Amino acid sequence: MKKKEEHLEKQMGEVMSENRRLADPLQKANNEVDELRRQLVSYEKDKQLLAVSEFLCRFSWRSILIMYFYHLLKILLTCSF
Repeated sequence: MKKKEEHLEKQMGEVMSENRRLADPLQKANNEVDELRRQLVSYEKDKQLLAVSEFLCRFSWRSILIMYFYHLLKILLTCSF
């Protein structure tokens, strides 16, 4: 019985030592996962903003072209040949 208790205490000490040894790398890995999740959220927001900006840019270019052709047509209609 005494040997079994000593053996169990020795095992418990080894497990606690292993736990302390692995706690720091686990904490670092968890911190890295948290940071990567924050970056992913930021990336998704940036991607959505880029899509909106792209749409607005295309819309603006179309508006500019329409105004240009309207102005050109106006000039042509007022000119006498």
